[in-house]
Amino acid sequence: MSGYGGGGGGGGGNPGNKCKDKLLAGEAAIGESLCRVLRAPAACFVPRVRSCSGLLSCCSVCSSISSLWSHRRRAAGTAGQTDGSAAWLAQSDFDFLLFDTQHSPTNLKELGPIIATTTGGNAVPIVRVGQNVADQICYALDAGAKGVVVPMVNTRAEAEACVASVKYHPDGVRSNAGMRGEWGDFDQGSSAGYREYMDFFNENVLICPMIETTEAVANIDAIASVPGVDVCLIGPSDLSITHDVPLDYTSDKCALVFCPSRS
Repeated sequence: MSGYGGGGGGGGGNPGNKCKDKLLAGEAAIGESLCRVLRAPAACFVPRVRSCSGLLSCCSVCSSISSLWSHRRRAAGTAGQTDGSAAWLAQSDFDFLLFDTQHSPTNLKELGPIIATTTGGNAVPIVRVGQNVADQICYALDAGAKGVVVPMVNTRAEAEACVASVKYHPDGVRSNAGMRGEWGDFDQGSSAGYREYMDFFNENVLICPMIETTEAVANIDAIASVPGVDVCLIGPSDLSITHDVPLDYTSDKCALVFCPSRS
């Protein structure tokens, strides 16, 4: 999957133009490297096979995906697997590895050792959790994820709850379990050093709610404008189902959402 993101939310006439810089399109199987990208301001989903040329790498300390987006550059990645391939994929030119725990048998608490093998690599580990609940988000981050994809976020309040579950006090309510993941070298033995780590984490962690229902589309401005939300991932499969045209991505109903220039 790949796409553009970052940027702030704006107004507009229809859902496809609203907060357009925060919309990232994804396949139903979001780990596929053949993906569909929503391009600003209002282009259709366009199949694209990833090219490694002209892409910036993510640094080994924190996610630079948001930096790529802020410079209108494409961030591209592939599925992170539990078969031992994550270590070498992390050394590739991919910008991120996406570990899916929603529609796969992968257990969140099994990811720690797998994500640890990506340490020092170019690709940032991102985890899609199964639900917008604090414990699942915390498990993913404790395992070393540098970002989370959160499904079925339908309202501003749900987006705010997602952000709060990700971030440490005072920006959120994430429970502390020590310094987890590859975020840099901080003094764990001092209060000031630990605060520095938490502030750095809060500033750099990637938060990606999924837009998958008619309700979410109606609330897209409110969701995308929540402080801390970096990008919104469109789930076309569930979105087509809630529009009563299951998997028919060429239908007029889907076209009005995916390709608002047709309206």
